[in-house]
Amino acid sequence: MKITILGSGCAWGTPKAGCECSTCRSGTERKRFGLLVEAEGVKLLVDASPDLRSQLLGARLGVEGIDGLLLTHPHYDHICGLGEFRGAKTEVFGLRGVLHAAFEKSGFGYLVRGGYLKLRPMTAYRAATFRGFRITPIPLDHDFPSSGFVLEKSGKKVVIANDTAPNIPEKSLALMRGADLLLIDSWAEDMAAVKKAARLLYGDDSRFRLSELRHLIIPEAKALSAMLDARKAVAVHMTHTAAPQKELERRFGDAHFGIGYDGLALKA
Repeated sequence: MKITILGSGCAWGTPKAGCECSTCRSGTERKRFGLLVEAEGVKLLVDASPDLRSQLLGARLGVEGIDGLLLTHPHYDHICGLGEFRGAKTEVFGLRGVLHAAFEKSGFGYLVRGGYLKLRPMTAYRAATFRGFRITPIPLDHDFPSSGFVLEKSGKKVVIANDTAPNIPEKSLALMRGADLLLIDSWAEDMAAVKKAARLLYGDDSRFRLSELRHLIIPEAKALSAMLDARKAVAVHMTHTAAPQKELERRFGDAHFGIGYDGLALKA
């Protein structure tokens, strides 16, 4: 499998529009989260961010070339690119609650009624097969409904856990173990960067509660990756107050843990 990170950022992206923080002024750019998974001519897209058009242009790919779309959850930064699929014929996989929220509550139902997208509702931990891929949704620790995915093909295993806090269900952890490649939520490098984001959001960080952060920070992600015995883990979903790319690589990168960036192509 070839996995290309189309977007390594969180809901704001980097730089955040109008922000003057040091990272936003550093030249670091992160589009909102998205992955392209390819194997034997089949192309899967994971999530449809608000940046999907520019991501596809960068990949020299149209939505007509996407065979399957996997949706992790119905937050704005993961579904607002769905409108790009008008005119396409694509199957969409996700937990039943995710698909209901994305297409009935968020206004994209016309894509289904118009015959462009065919929904494939899934049940947690129950695998589906699609064009040689085995796809298993795994509940994580994020706002409900949400999931990550385990993708298996030709003896290789890729785990996608892009939005999660630490309290992942044990059954999910069991399925995540031993991945050839783990894409893992890594929102910021430390709590100072998290509180900096809170100050920019609220004006100060007095209203911020750690329990509200439904994400991992990089040291947590790195420790979890080691515990899960991932052959290679790559950080994704960074916020705009996280340090610039080269600084994160210097502080956290090693042979088993990398810092993702837009356009990074990986093999599993």
